[in-house]
Amino acid sequence: MQFEVALPGGTLRFPSRPVDIADHDYLMWPFGFDLNGIRLSWASAQPVTRLQDVQGPLYVFKATGGIAPEFAFEAADIERLSAPARRDGDRLIVDAFKPSARRLLTVRAKNGRTARIMLLSDADAKRAWVGDIAGTRRMVLTDAALFTSGDTLVLRQRDKTAFRFAIWPAVTGLKGSVPLRGIGDGSSAYEARTPSGALPVIRPVKARDAEDAPPVRTVGSPPVALAPVPEAYGASAAWTFTLPPAVLDGGADTWLKIDNRGDVARLFHDDDLLDDAFWDGRRWNIALKRFAADLGKPWTLTIMPLRGDAPIYLAEGVKRPPPGEQVAALDGITLEREYEVRVALPAAPSPRGPR
Repeated sequence: MQFEVALPGGTLRFPSRPVDIADHDYLMWPFGFDLNGIRLSWASAQPVTRLQDVQGPLYVFKATGGIAPEFAFEAADIERLSAPARRDGDRLIVDAFKPSARRLLTVRAKNGRTARIMLLSDADAKRAWVGDIAGTRRMVLTDAALFTSGDTLVLRQRDKTAFRFAIWPAVTGLKGSVPLRGIGDGSSAYEARTPSGALPVIRPVKARDAEDAPPVRTVGSPPVALAPVPEAYGASAAWTFTLPPAVLDGGADTWLKIDNRGDVARLFHDDDLLDDAFWDGRRWNIALKRFAADLGKPWTLTIMPLRGDAPIYLAEGVKRPPPGEQVAALDGITLEREYEVRVALPAAPSPRGPR
């Protein structure tokens, strides 16, 4: 596949060779793109963001699936490229520039302008977080979930004590809530490790069996299922268990992971409903920090049976009970700790006003 774009000066066709675009791949490829005063004729890679450091602008692109990226420039405009290029008519095409956050393509034009390009793999692009941090637009690559609090990066991940992240533009003077160690060239990539700790095994005790669930109420045509009326929950099976307050020690939060099958699962302390969820085949995850005041007290989990004739959608591969049967099952309850690393960045210097 190639694309053709009708422009005032003629038709632009790119990439230089036909490519196969896989099912479920999506793309946004630029043409006539301004790179700091240098014209990028076209690229078979997708723009992600523009960063700025002391060396000037840095343009971040991402590869598209398994398609080999190409960057095309007008040959007459270019003085030097830091990667090999081949001539294709009036253009120079860089097609041997492999995705890597450690290597940059530097383009020097005859007009004296310079642009740098970082090409991320599709996988690295999915790990990229971009935002204004400590007064500067930055990009962070990490497998952890990331958010900011003022000039501080907050990284969180579940069940993993080893953190890795890389940040652009590179910054010195980082201060972590745990020791940080530079990796690679030490200028932008770091790793950290938080202390770990064991979590107790949860052994729920069954308090009652399920009864026959009433037919699912519906509305409209085709029928759409409605939430059960309060009286219907009396058919639910129930289990009890207690979580010690210490489950919150040693992490940012702890998650209760419930593997259940049924219609609606509900979690109670006494008569207070803590949380509930319709079953869709996935594990039910509940963050416990918000319920810290209720830890150490008996909790009750109820699961209302799912009827085989319930008119609800379940994803392919999720097994529902056959017609005439029902299911209300608890397959297990486990705990998983969420760890956190905080990284404080030095504040950006205040811009100088006009003299």
